[in-house]
Amino acid sequence: MSIALVAALALSSVTRANESNAVDSPKVEFKYIGKVQNQPLFLLNVNNQEGDEYTIRFRDKSGYTFYSNVVKGNFNQRYVVNIDEMEGNTVLVEVYSRKTKKAETFTIKRNQTFLDETVVAKID
Repeated sequence: MSIALVAALALSSVTRANESNAVDSPKVEFKYIGKVQNQPLFLLNVNNQEGDEYTIRFRDKSGYTFYSNVVKGNFNQRYVVNIDEMEGNTVLVEVYSRKTKKAETFTIKRNQTFLDETVVAKID
């Protein structure tokens, strides 16, 4: 299974270590932020004040890694995942800290629902 993962047209940025971040902000944040060309767009923020090295992996449930990257410093990256090729599979996003040897894992799941609704309204 091939899943296309595209960094959305230079939408990435690196934040300098001396820029202020809230003390209580999460170290790793991964969230859905919208759509680009009818494909879901996700944002990964890594708040890395200690200069830790993180490995970012996108893989399917069977363990196939289709994207991997190593980053240092604060990191912000947007990702577009081609959901047409997911075929109902779940994508796991793993952010592994080399310093703590722990990973934070997020899932991307495609859920489709079809709504068949009948409405009765009185005409005045």
